[in-house]
Amino acid sequence: MWAISNYMREEIISVNSETPLVEVIQIMRDKGIGSVLVKEKGRIVGIFTERDLLNRVDFCNLGGLNFLRVKDLMSKPLKTVGYGESYINVINLMRSCNIRHMPVVKDNSIVGIVSLRDLLNQYQKHLEVSLREKERELRRNFEVVRVSEERFRTIFESSAVGIILVDKEKRIIAANPFAGKLLGMDKEELQGKLVEEIFPSEGWEGIFSQTVRHPEIRHHWETKLINKEGKCVDVDISLTVLKDKEGGVKGSVGIVRDITAHKVMERMREDFVSVVSHELRTPLTIIREGVSQILEGILGEITPQQKKFLSIIFTEIDRLNRIIDSLLDISKLEAGAVTVKRKIFDITQIVKEVVSTFTPYAIRKKLSIKTDLPRQPVEVFVDRDKILQVFSNLIGNALKFTHQGCIEIAVIDKQDNMECRISDTGEGIPEEAIPKVFDKFQQVVEISPPGEKGTGLGLAICKKIIELHRGKIWVESQLNKGSRFIFTIPKFKVEEVLYENIKRAIEIIRKQNKELLIFIVRLDDYLQMKKVKEEEVIKQILFELMKTVEKALRVDDFVTIKGEDEVVAIIQTNREEIVNVRERLKRVIKGFIFDVDKGGEMSFSYGFSNYSAHYGEEDASALLEKAEKSLVKEREQRKGKEIMVVDDDPLVISSLRRILNQLGYEKVREAYDGEEALDKIREVTPHLIILDMRMPKMNGYELIGRLKENKETKDIPLIIMSGFPIEESKLEEHTKKKAIPMIGKPFTPEQVARVVNYLL
Repeated sequence: MWAISNYMREEIISVNSETPLVEVIQIMRDKGIGSVLVKEKGRIVGIFTERDLLNRVDFCNLGGLNFLRVKDLMSKPLKTVGYGESYINVINLMRSCNIRHMPVVKDNSIVGIVSLRDLLNQYQKHLEVSLREKERELRRNFEVVRVSEERFRTIFESSAVGIILVDKEKRIIAANPFAGKLLGMDKEELQGKLVEEIFPSEGWEGIFSQTVRHPEIRHHWETKLINKEGKCVDVDISLTVLKDKEGGVKGSVGIVRDITAHKVMERMREDFVSVVSHELRTPLTIIREGVSQILEGILGEITPQQKKFLSIIFTEIDRLNRIIDSLLDISKLEAGAVTVKRKIFDITQIVKEVVSTFTPYAIRKKLSIKTDLPRQPVEVFVDRDKILQVFSNLIGNALKFTHQGCIEIAVIDKQDNMECRISDTGEGIPEEAIPKVFDKFQQVVEISPPGEKGTGLGLAICKKIIELHRGKIWVESQLNKGSRFIFTIPKFKVEEVLYENIKRAIEIIRKQNKELLIFIVRLDDYLQMKKVKEEEVIKQILFELMKTVEKALRVDDFVTIKGEDEVVAIIQTNREEIVNVRERLKRVIKGFIFDVDKGGEMSFSYGFSNYSAHYGEEDASALLEKAEKSLVKEREQRKGKEIMVVDDDPLVISSLRRILNQLGYEKVREAYDGEEALDKIREVTPHLIILDMRMPKMNGYELIGRLKENKETKDIPLIIMSGFPIEESKLEEHTKKKAIPMIGKPFTPEQVARVVNYLL
């Protein structure tokens, strides 16, 4: 549409260069054209236009026209334009060259002529058409926007959830009627209020920061609100971050759902299940005990027929108890009330444990249980008790339905998950019943022998447990040939384990008002170590480091290896203990590295982040990221540590200075007696003092006493350095002997390094 070929004059009129000008003018008048091509010896050499006539002919002397030839006035040199050129480009070219007509060339041949006047006329028409189109488009868009706005306003006004628009200053700029109803206010009354006047500020701020960091994840927050009418409302709040064109945050939209009724129903369901199970268990326990006493003959002799029927009653009581247990399990699983306590386990060990439990039962039925397990551990992140329950249900069912042959349990270690297969040579399942196998209260096969009945809930429970672990479960079966139940569980991933444990720890500390500490230690020399040590050796060092950190913490704290060179600890503690825990971990790690690396060249970095319940919402990835960003090299920190050596022997001081410098401690100050030491300590408080006990003016015992009396110096770590036995009675006045480590004279660099690194 926009190419020049659409606007050129295809009829080409040409004249000879010797043609009289008068004849050419006549031809142009007859044809109604403004230009002709000029030929010379059969070749186009120029173009003659009306403009040439106007610019170059003296109209005051028109008689001279009879003597002019067209070659005298034609435009030279000849300018042409390509067939496919944009007409806008041609207009610009003709204007810049002051040309009104140009031949159009295609495949080296002239196929037409285009004039500036025609192009400008056409351009004007196109502009008019384009403007009309733009106007129609704007009207259409305006209508779309209007309809969309009306639709949005209708949804906004009539929505059954509260919708609140908040600007970047956390001030409410709009709220729908339901939000007002939920909060006991008019929507107009809400406008202009800060969100912290309505909602707990730390909760809103926490979920807002999480949504900014991870917009792909839906973050929500459940809380209780006391509205203006004094009514307590359970709400679920989720946020969407609003951004401007540059990607900057300009506000947020909060969706507030009233979940009060849901919470009431949840509590009623829990209470119902709890009460019913309790009310059933109590009489069943009494009945069972009574039947048991009769069966055992405690209440007198019974006939064989009575014993037979009482045994049936006893068995059915146990079955009813199992049904109650299963009902409780499935009810909790369906309500999402089950807490999955996941840890890292080797699935093959779990299989071996279950098999050993069922082996006696299999032997009684003259069946065998075979296993096909990988030689290497297959680590999964699971709730061990829940997975044991799955195996117990599946293997128990396989044994019930199998009368001859064997049960086989296979574990297959795949790239992303673990697959487990429980196969039997039993009765099999009819094809039409397979889709209903995992439904509640489904028993698709008659169980033999008679009387050995199930609850119809076992497989439904298995399915829920596997789904809780983000796995899948299914069955393959042929009637009279056997069945194979297969389930998968995602493989152990460090990040997943860390996030899960951090989330769980956050929940616990909120309830117990504790503090959460995430501590990371990284081996700085990992890449260098790979060049000189075998990979298995490095892995073993990291494993032993993990175990060392683990031993320094409580049983409930979680420690794992992350990547190739890091150990991460997730620690629950009291707020006042945070610093002590950090320092204790650093000392333990230094001691471990000193034992592993006798040369003292191995270095490490450490970092941490902590979280308290009063901080508001925080996610696991953010806490882990904070700890990673805070990593500092322990060896670099040594440069800033101030150590004072107090001894009256210059050779001892010189020797210690050299050892400390080699360890990376650059700031070493000396004093030759206790008095000089006190004077220098008043100027700059050291991080560590190494002191001799026998010195002139003021000995080591008195110096320790003075230091312990002063609040500013009583906590400075001390190392006693002496070639004589310590007089315990003198020390007992100020401190316990065990509280101050001692280095004997003469000392070795290793002795100094171990104690100094431990204390600093």
